[in-house]
Amino acid sequence: MNKRGQVTLFIIIAIIIVALIALVIFFQRGFLGAGLSEGEIATVKGYLGECFELKTKEGILYIGKQAGYYDLTGIESINFLEERTAYYWKDNQSLVPDITTVQDELSDYLNENVNECFFIQTVSEYNFEGQCTSAIEITENINVQFNCPVTVRKGGATSTLENFEININAPVAKLLDVSNQVVEEYSKEPGFIAIENIDEIALANNVTVKGVPITFDIFEPEHMWFLITDKNIKFEDKNITWRFVVEL
Repeated sequence: MNKRGQVTLFIIIAIIIVALIALVIFFQRGFLGAGLSEGEIATVKGYLGECFELKTKEGILYIGKQAGYYDLTGIESINFLEERTAYYWKDNQSLVPDITTVQDELSDYLNENVNECFFIQTVSEYNFEGQCTSAIEITENINVQFNCPVTVRKGGATSTLENFEININAPVAKLLDVSNQVVEEYSKEPGFIAIENIDEIALANNVTVKGVPITFDIFEPEHMWFLITDKNIKFEDKNITWRFVVEL
């Protein structure tokens, strides 16, 4: 073999060695798509699961204040002292939403807010690409299915999140049902509320029912704000309260 051939061979061997070293380094650093470790995945999923549950509880408290709605745009509602909620009785008709509407409203709240969990301090060293959406079923409890086609990166390591499922003990269905009972009782004689009948409804459902009359001025019709609160369940030391208004 002549010298030119030997030089060429040495160059080829050197290139191969350098390439192999680079491949080893790339794999070690995850530049070729190596996944996060099982421990890191468990850490991320644990923190996100806790955050998703917290966001769901915040959503329940939020829509409870607004009579089961996240967005009151286009809904018959009232604003008093910077607090807004929906009418459940107006113009001599019931406006109580069904449970499907409440499920959709809570889902809308989560779709708007749950992705904030990707920026919490505990997972700030990870990068997230994608978004989670939710599907909700409300029975005696609340079941939330989070669909999360989200890529997680740390350095060059990459993994994909699986879906999350959260079950929360929250009396949303009961509070909505009690609200409907109160409105039905009120509809028997609009403009008049029999306190003893409201007390019977509260006692039968183990809740408290408070009615607060509101008058803007002498020329405006009066309103009654109702606050229905579960006696047994709190989120972060906050009562779960369902609030709505009826037109007197």
